[in-house]
Amino acid sequence: GNTASDSLIVEAASPGISLIKQVSTTPTGPWVSYLGVPLGTQIYYQFTIENTGDVPLVMPASPGGSRLSMTLSE
Repeated sequence: GNTASDSLIVEAASPGISLIKQVSTTPTGPWVSYLGVPLGTQIYYQFTIENTGDVPLVMPASPGGSRLSMTLSE
């Protein structure tokens, strides 16, 4: 009869992300990693997420449907 054989090598996934947090005194930048400001100064944060792995990065949706939102308070 007819017979066939084959091999399959499966490599483990290597997920990874990097997170960069930057700060500015205006909502449009310029963005820096450190900023000294007087007490009471309004500041803005920017977060950059980079996929450093070999697995697609999928951002979860919030219950309201938006892709990502964040509120920081004291």
